[in-house]
Amino acid sequence: MGATADTPRAKALCAALREARLASGIGLRELARKIQISHTDLSLWENGRRVPRLESVVMVLTAIGTPATERNRIVELARITCASGTGSRSASRASRMSWPG
Repeated sequence: MGATADTPRAKALCAALREARLASGIGLRELARKIQISHTDLSLWENGRRVPRLESVVMVLTAIGTPATERNRIVELARITCASGTGSRSASRASRMSWPG
């Protein structure tokens, strides 16, 4: 888990994750079980109390089947957030993240 969402970018990332999950029709607890994290952690991310790592963002978006265009937008937002020091991964590691398939 990363820092709190105290910047506009971090808040936008957290909101985008929640909106993507809601659009997928998957419940919070169901998604948490699917990606094997606690529903509390997922809720903290979605409510901006914590900023997820880039790897976690990718895991969430993959699990809920987010369409490519939206997925790419949210991942880019996560990369920017991580690069600015708000997330918990460095920009160099974030830039190496790629999509499966």
